[in-house]
Formats: sequence, structure tokens, C-alpha cells
Amino acid sequence: MFIAHPIAAYLALFTLLGSDTYPGAIVSGKSEHVVILPGMFGADEDTRRLKRMLEAKNLSAQLWDWTLISLPAGTKDERRGQSKANRHRAKELATRLKEWRKDHANDKIYLVGASGGAMIAIMVCESTKEPGVHIIGRGFFEKLVLLSAPVPSDTDLTEVARKSRGGIFNYVSSQDGTLKNVKGKAAGFHGFSRKNSSLRELHWENEDKATGNYGAHLQCLTEGYCQRYVLPLFQPDQRIPRECQQRWRR
Repeated sequence: MFIAHPIAAYLALFTLLGSDTYPGAIVSGKSEHVVILPGMFGADEDTRRLKRMLEAKNLSAQLWDWTLISLPAGTKDERRGQSKANRHRAKELATRLKEWRKDHANDKIYLVGASGGAMIAIMVCESTKEPGVHIIGRGFFEKLVLLSAPVPSDTDLTEVARKSRGGIFNYVSSQDGTLKNVKGKAAGFHGFSRKNSSLRELHWENEDKATGNYGAHLQCLTEGYCQRYVLPLFQPDQRIPRECQQRWRR
């Protein structure tokens, strides 16, 4: 079937893929929400598994597939780095989040970026509606969680830290063959070199193999490892188990 209108085509795609992949409004009815941004190939089994595990913890978990966001005419669909397409996607996501926040001022929003989604998460925090005027305000997010991030390790996190009241959490694995080959040094492989007081990092260790995580790209989302070290982040710090707190180091 040929659909002439781009909006109609977009909605048709939304219907086919299911509501958990649509980058739209956060479901109301709960006071804590986790927005998951998948990698550059879109929603996959890893991020869908994370969504299911969060929902089992009675959290509102939304999988926002930023790769589905329509681009302005003539814009190349480049999903790596600070491309024009990605700046547009990040701005669109930031605007939607801000609009939703107007009616949910007291709710907590956690932002999770998996692989390429970590880059988009950082860009959401940095997006501006005009030079010097940021879309997302100070303390907008409860926490920012970056998993297997391909972003440069020397990224300046100053502006990002302002947007996350509970800090930035970056998972690092020196066994990640995908990130090892990224041009430059990736923060998900080496960690961030420009430290920030809001930053905590969890480095993969050999003992983590017991949880099913062998250090490969996004294996932090295997159920055993995720239950032990990722899911506890989506609750107040005083309730996070000591073992988990000790692994996430400043």
C-alpha cells in the first residue's frame, strides 16, 4: 500500500512496530519513569529486555526509538556522532520531554542511553532552542545512565551534569570489541578522561562472567548482571545495595 503523506507513513510504521518503540509521550499514572534510548540500529532485544525488567519493578519504562524520528527534507540519515540528523533528533526528544514535564512537574525521569543511544542522551541534555538557551533545564533528570557509550572519552560533561540531579553513571568494559574499534577513545571502553564530580563509573571485571556478562558490547544488559548492577540505580541512593554502590566508583 502506498502512503503519500509522510505523517501517515510514520504512524503506519508506529502501528507495525508497536507502541514501545515510538518516541512519543511518557505514559502517565506513575511517578517514576525510565526513558530508554536504544542504539543506532533501533530498538533491539537488549533494550526490550531492559524495558521488561524495569516494568517488573513497577516502573514506567518507555523505549524511545530515536531512529524513527522524521528528518527535515534533504537531511542525510547519519546516525553517528554530532551529525545534523542527530542534532535534530536530540532536539526533538528534548522538546517532547519538556512538553510532557509541564503536567508532571514532580515526577522523576531517568534517562538511559544504550550504545549509540548514550550519544543521543548526552545531546538531549545539551540541546538548545536558540544559541545559549537550553531546552532541558537544570536538574531535569533524576539520573543519566550510559551503557557501552561510543562517545569520546574526553567529552565535557559539565552541561550534562547540570541536567541530572542524581549524577551520571557510565558503564565501561575493556573487553568491548565493538567500542575498541571506534575512532578515538570511547568512554564505554576507556571511561571518561575529563572527570566530573557527578560522574560514577562501573568497570567490567572478570568475576562478572558469573552473571552472564563477558564484557562484550551491551552485555551489561544480560539479566543477571543488569539485575545486580543496573536496575538498582532506579531507586533512591539509600536503597541501593552496598555491593552495587561500591562498584559504581567516582
